[in-house]
Amino acid sequence: MTSRTQKAYHMCEVMMMNRDEELKNRIIRMDNILATKSTRLDVAHQKLFYIALASINPLQEDNEVVINKSYLFDYLGLKSENKHTRLKEMFRKLAPKTWIEFEDEDGNWDSGFLISGVRSTRKNIIVRFDSYYLPLLTHLSTNFTRLLSDDVVEFNSKFSMMLYQFLMRYNDNTKTMGPITLSTKQLKKLFGLGDEDYCRKNGKFDRVSFEKKTLNVAIQEINEKAECISNLSYIKIYEHRKVKCYEFQYKTHDPQKIADEKNQTELISQVKQAREKISENEPPEGQETIFDYGIEEPKKVKPSHYEWWNDLEEK
Repeated sequence: MTSRTQKAYHMCEVMMMNRDEELKNRIIRMDNILATKSTRLDVAHQKLFYIALASINPLQEDNEVVINKSYLFDYLGLKSENKHTRLKEMFRKLAPKTWIEFEDEDGNWDSGFLISGVRSTRKNIIVRFDSYYLPLLTHLSTNFTRLLSDDVVEFNSKFSMMLYQFLMRYNDNTKTMGPITLSTKQLKKLFGLGDEDYCRKNGKFDRVSFEKKTLNVAIQEINEKAECISNLSYIKIYEHRKVKCYEFQYKTHDPQKIADEKNQTELISQVKQAREKISENEPPEGQETIFDYGIEEPKKVKPSHYEWWNDLEEK
């Protein structure tokens, strides 16, 4: 490996250590049971919840995750002087709303908070998950749902988030899925709506308004922004001239494959940028220089990130 390439390699090590703190191209994993649960979170708090889930290592034993505040501010669009106070308030409201309940056919039930605590340091937010429910998010081998973090944080509608999460339960790489059916009652529950929502004063359900403001908004946004779901559509199934259920069809794409491809593209781009920067700062022949390009030294390097280095060197 040439001296110049060694320097580029070193710079990419630093870049990779910094990227480990970023929230891009992360895979969110959750047990299918959890994926069917609806929430009453607004869009901002739902995004915050997804970011916390995306920060979990699928093999971790500890029940805490560390999230860099700078990336949180960027993802949540917090730019004002009181952003630290606003972030604290968002977490204060989020934790109590992560209450989950489970009940079997025999009436046995279990409930608790998924997030049990949050603390802050100068640089990071540390989110603590309840150890009892952590198996719903880690060490999953079967019957679990995968979401792409880049998809869910792009949505501006909670209905898009909830429908996307539900449909991704059935993700099967690149196959056309369907039909997946949901009754009106199931859809309203999924969207976090009550029985009285979208009902006129006379108590009659306003289906036109419901579809326009919830379902159609979700369908359009998922088709426009999601990378893991495409060609999403639905038809109404009638029985005795009344809508019995909604039938969904769509195509799914493997989130892990998408994340790997995007990460690979970004890494190759960073290698090229590192080489260009080194070329610009290369000293005259025979002159020694201190290797300092204005970035911090990494504390630890993961060699697995650079298995592709030799191939790039040849190119």
